[in-house]
Amino acid sequence: MSQIPGAVSGADIGTILSALERGTVMVRFPARKRRPEKKLFCLKVDTFEVVQYPLSKGTRTVAEESIDIREIKEVREGISSKDFERLPDEAKKVDQYCCFVIYHGAEFRLTTLSVAALCRDECDAWVKALKHVTLAGNFASHLLTHRWLNKEFLALEPSGDSLTIGQIELKKYILRISSKALLNKARQLFTDFDYSRAGRMGVEDFFNLYHSTIHVKTIGERFYPFCADRQSLTFSEVQMFFREEQKDMRADDTVYLAGLIREYARVPNRTVRDPRLPSLLLPEFVNFLFSKQNSVFAEEYAQIYQDMDRPISHYWIASSHNTWVHLDCWEGPDGNPIIYHGRTLTSKIRFIDVIKTIKDHAFVTSEYPVILSIEQHCDIQQQRIMARQFKEVFGDALLTELVDVNAMKLPSPNALKRKIIIKHKKLDGTEETSGNIKPEEAGEEEGVTFNSDLCNSILNGLLFMQDPIDKNWAKHYFVLTEDKLYFTEQQEKEEDEGDKTETNTETLPSTEQHLKEKWFHGKLAGGRVAAEKLLTGLQGCQWSLPGTREYHIHWRLLMSFVRDGKYNHCRIQTKSEGGKTKFYLIEQTLFDSIYELIMHYKTNPLKSQTFEQVLAEPVPQQNSHLGKAWFHENLSRTEAEEMLKKVRMDGAFLIRPSEQNPKAGQKNYAISFRAEGKVKHCRIEVDGGQYSIGSAIFDSLTELVQYYEANPLYRRMRLKYAINEDLLKSLGEAESDDVYYHPIYYTFNEEKATPITCKALFDYTAVRPDELSFCKDAMVTNVEKHVGGWWKGDCGNKKQKWFPANHVEEVQLDEVTEDRQLGNLQQGAIDISGCTTEIHHLSSNNLYALKIVPVLKAECTEQEKENHVGLMVAAQSLEEILKWQKAIDEARNKANSHALAQMEKEKERKKDEQKKRIAIEMSDIIAYCRPVPFDENKSRCGLRVVDFRVYPKGQRLDSSNYDPVPMWNGGCQMVSLNYQTGDKFMQLNEGKFLQNGKCGYVLMADCMFDAGFNPLDISTQKTNPITLSVQIIGGRHLLRQGRGMTCPLVEVEVIGVEVDYNKYRTSTCKENGFNPVWNEGCDFDINNPSLALLRFTVLDEDAFGDANFLGQAVFPVQCLRTGYRSVPLKNAFSEELELCSLLVHLEMRSAVEEGEELYCTIRSLREDITRMSKQFQHMVRDDPTNGSDQLAEIIQEKQLQLRKLNSARQVVTQGGLLSRKHDFDHYLCTLLLPKEVQSAVFAIRAFNVETAQIRELVTEKATGKMRVQFWRDSIDAIYKKEPPKHPVAVTLATAVGRYKLSKLWFSRLLDSREANLSLSHYSSTRELEDYSENTFSSLLYLTLEAMGVRSVAADHACSHLGKAEGICTVLRAAAYHRTQRCVFVPMDIIMRHGASQESFIRAEETSNQSVHNAVYDFASLGHTHLLKLQTPRLIQVNSCDEMEHQCQ
Repeated sequence: MSQIPGAVSGADIGTILSALERGTVMVRFPARKRRPEKKLFCLKVDTFEVVQYPLSKGTRTVAEESIDIREIKEVREGISSKDFERLPDEAKKVDQYCCFVIYHGAEFRLTTLSVAALCRDECDAWVKALKHVTLAGNFASHLLTHRWLNKEFLALEPSGDSLTIGQIELKKYILRISSKALLNKARQLFTDFDYSRAGRMGVEDFFNLYHSTIHVKTIGERFYPFCADRQSLTFSEVQMFFREEQKDMRADDTVYLAGLIREYARVPNRTVRDPRLPSLLLPEFVNFLFSKQNSVFAEEYAQIYQDMDRPISHYWIASSHNTWVHLDCWEGPDGNPIIYHGRTLTSKIRFIDVIKTIKDHAFVTSEYPVILSIEQHCDIQQQRIMARQFKEVFGDALLTELVDVNAMKLPSPNALKRKIIIKHKKLDGTEETSGNIKPEEAGEEEGVTFNSDLCNSILNGLLFMQDPIDKNWAKHYFVLTEDKLYFTEQQEKEEDEGDKTETNTETLPSTEQHLKEKWFHGKLAGGRVAAEKLLTGLQGCQWSLPGTREYHIHWRLLMSFVRDGKYNHCRIQTKSEGGKTKFYLIEQTLFDSIYELIMHYKTNPLKSQTFEQVLAEPVPQQNSHLGKAWFHENLSRTEAEEMLKKVRMDGAFLIRPSEQNPKAGQKNYAISFRAEGKVKHCRIEVDGGQYSIGSAIFDSLTELVQYYEANPLYRRMRLKYAINEDLLKSLGEAESDDVYYHPIYYTFNEEKATPITCKALFDYTAVRPDELSFCKDAMVTNVEKHVGGWWKGDCGNKKQKWFPANHVEEVQLDEVTEDRQLGNLQQGAIDISGCTTEIHHLSSNNLYALKIVPVLKAECTEQEKENHVGLMVAAQSLEEILKWQKAIDEARNKANSHALAQMEKEKERKKDEQKKRIAIEMSDIIAYCRPVPFDENKSRCGLRVVDFRVYPKGQRLDSSNYDPVPMWNGGCQMVSLNYQTGDKFMQLNEGKFLQNGKCGYVLMADCMFDAGFNPLDISTQKTNPITLSVQIIGGRHLLRQGRGMTCPLVEVEVIGVEVDYNKYRTSTCKENGFNPVWNEGCDFDINNPSLALLRFTVLDEDAFGDANFLGQAVFPVQCLRTGYRSVPLKNAFSEELELCSLLVHLEMRSAVEEGEELYCTIRSLREDITRMSKQFQHMVRDDPTNGSDQLAEIIQEKQLQLRKLNSARQVVTQGGLLSRKHDFDHYLCTLLLPKEVQSAVFAIRAFNVETAQIRELVTEKATGKMRVQFWRDSIDAIYKKEPPKHPVAVTLATAVGRYKLSKLWFSRLLDSREANLSLSHYSSTRELEDYSENTFSSLLYLTLEAMGVRSVAADHACSHLGKAEGICTVLRAAAYHRTQRCVFVPMDIIMRHGASQESFIRAEETSNQSVHNAVYDFASLGHTHLLKLQTPRLIQVNSCDEMEHQCQ
């Protein structure tokens, strides 16, 4: 019987959601091999979660597991999951039509929830509801905010029937949102928002607190020009913002704007707003600006907008490596092919299962063709099976014939819609023609690889090695090649697959879950007296604090707490029920475990005859660090360093007292550890019984150590080896007899340090003799890192001088060297040439060990030869270790034989096998896509009939990626990456294919089809360069994972053709990840926008000064929207972070707008610097002494030239920018003037904008006068050739000096602006005309002077033109002035027609004829001035002036 009231079929979605929120019982098939269990499942719409509860008789308290609906990838009906397959007998007992599977996860980790409903109606209801709530419309920003707040509030464990929180819970919330400023005033915030004055805060109070604190006033002030009352924006003001600032075509769509306003208008406690006059409060308006709805990515590019009828070789194609696009096919043991990454530890999957999955999902996102690249390792028979299965599974979707046999070019994506194309070798005439190609030229995809590829390894797998510190045997991954045995770092212990789907509370049996809780004190020495001593400092606490402890007699358990100043001890009793032990305080309420009992009484009151009490904060264990192996109570910093120097392994650590002076009565500690081959120290602050590193806070030193054993403390380093004297004695003093330190090994911790090179992000000028000076993009070499934020390095002829570390970034080279075949995972390697092997049985560990003793190198000392004992590896079975011994011996023998003859013989054998390993059936289904030798002529032809694909090297065992951008720029269609790796390069790939509806096909830039196109030479690229101005305003919800306050900074990067690479980094916003503000920005010159990507990265500066990744976003530059825009941030795997966003302002303009000659000079200089910098890096890498200093000085000199040219360009652009933004009409007119005077006129117009805005920007007359006085002083300083460092003043000074502009006109304009500050109306037409003459006409007089025009007629024309412009400006601004209750139409005209100022303010033009007549009369006055420009007198005077000029 259904648990949902009424028939589900036909029920509306609201009824279903309401029923599922109450919960239904379903059978859960667990991931681990356990029996299915009945659980209660609820769909929590308020928090956007699917929650699982245990099915018990008691009150439902603790949720066992929850799934974030945002992480649900698919809901699949039926029993198609491994959870059902593990328990086939149990699966037969349920109706498969009552079953469904939820696939969910994040960061490339997909897990399943497999359940069986009790009836089909309930299954249908769940499937329907889950598919509804995962629709895109339910992820709007304002809805996510509401659900996030609900989830955060419930996470604070509110108590009571009305669900309220106290000050302690509020502080927890503030710590979680990472805001030090809010934490400092937490008590005041609680008082302000506790509207009931009951000492508790409800959910509505909590919501109001969030909306009040998230808004930053300084951000809101930016929009005062669009907000007349500085409180809210009316409909017309929102419309004006969309039209003028955002340049949004929907500004005139009143339906859209009205809907948007209704969507973001909240404030439930405020007076209801008139629906006929929609408006937004300023905080609501800013909420919209931060939302995804205002994303910087233009919506029109989220659709398929490109021409999809071009040949398929004209498109970049999204491609993965070793996923479902590239299929690594191997012979299966049962005669059927399998797929896995060959000769590695990856799982083996049946070929038929893979292609069935591809069929089900190939065209879900896009209808365009899917290309399957086959890496063939199967014999002829299994290839026939593959061909047959391809046809059976794909059917008509499989492309087996050419679309048009007569076509001279490849078909288009439209012509190949819903087609699956197989890429494989083909036995035809083309194959015979290229039959003489060497097998290596076919590349990795055809099973023939270079010797350096690890897929060609002899043997690989897991073996044991003894840890030199703790002497434990741990697993390492080994790879045997022809001459070396490589091994990785110690393998992390992997959880069972099922463990990943369970909650942390299930890592222990339910009856033992309390053992890992901080409130459990175990066998507490001293019994009740000790418990009361722990509670002594909490006498005044109104709420109980449980200190569960194990009593010292008969191992009984007591719960101790304090209430009203009295100590209480309640015995936790047990009884047997149904063969199971139950725990209770009150016999009527039984629990399965102590953990469930405590959790119950934290939310439900403990009742007795005299009181009711809810448990609150627990008392953690005190001084639990005493006696720990890593704690040293009397150890100095020097002694700690000496101890750690004896253990040369990263992760070795100890904790000791800090030697820095603590506060009175307070003792601080320090943690000393080894990382990156050096000993480092970090202070642990102690405050109020809590321990903190940076902003991460812990209740005990034990908790701190446990946390950093599981999480990185410094970069990638976790705490691993606790160091003390006993351990050092066990290791002994002779380090040379340790295999890890022997010189024959390439050991990770001891490998030779490579010189560090850094690139300057900003200019820096030395302030002391021992400091470096450098320009932006300068290279600093031989860098030595030091603590304290200052490093040493070389730049130019300055050697080992200090410089600030936050002004540079380290240049990292993405290379895999011959000795590091396993990349970053490699720990060491041993040369097996001439080695000897010997097997031993280790009875104490029941392991079989293989001792490998290589031939020592000639440079080894006699002492090293004497002490060397060889490398010892082990396996759990004799067969396994014999297999490795045999493989090593065979490899050694081959290495000592005639290698060249063997290699030639091997090549010939591979050629013979290659000719016989292609089945005819496989060849017959191949159309268009097959591997061919690289032909440089075909690659450069404009027709582009060949697709090119690149993929990661086989040495990338850690699945790292390479930079795809140079490949795309060079014309590669398919740039394969490891999709499972969330690194920068995969993020660039996601951003690249974000456009064109995310269909996986993006049309290449037009410039790439030009015959002379060269991605490395910008002069060959026919593009329209732009300048992109980016201003980072602020952010929201930039929260770090784990403990501590976030200290965010933002990095903005342009990535495209080589000359366009540029980066800008903001300052760090200290301890505020909730709502940081930067208001910083820069300009990027982008020569080829069609190939450029814009990347935003948010970093978190930790206690060591390192910047750790928080979030990112990547967009194609051509898909950006300008104006104030939101940047929704994503995690490393390009999955959206909840409510995490930046607010930025973007402006895009032509790069040659300020002068083509200047721009070209700057571009050429940048190209030279880029080219020389690359040359410099190669020189430093190969031979640092080979003239690199001289080249560094040349680069530095060119950087100085570039800085000067950029400064000059800024002077030119500043006036144009202000004019275009605030005075667009005159900006367009100025563009019609001769180019040589445009910069001067832009400077004059920028001065006008600055002074005209004073009245609107100030609220008090005195402030306005101060601003006018500033410009008076600036004009005086300009004429004294000492201009202030204000962009407009600098620009204006250049114009004054060059064109000898008269100071009179500037003075007249400023006098009129000052008089206008207190003006409420014009009494007469003459008063307005005088004002216009002194302002508008003065600007025109200055323009004439800049053009070199000295004419009475021209001056006369400018006088009348300025007056006409003043009248026109009053008329155009009438609507805005009406909102300010001001009227600037002269009073004599208003009174002449019997109108009044009030009639103008009420906008009664249509009904009041007098207002209409007054406006007509006023406009006619302006027209009269324009007519005077065409009078015969003016023309005659102008002619006389010209004649006089000619006579002279």
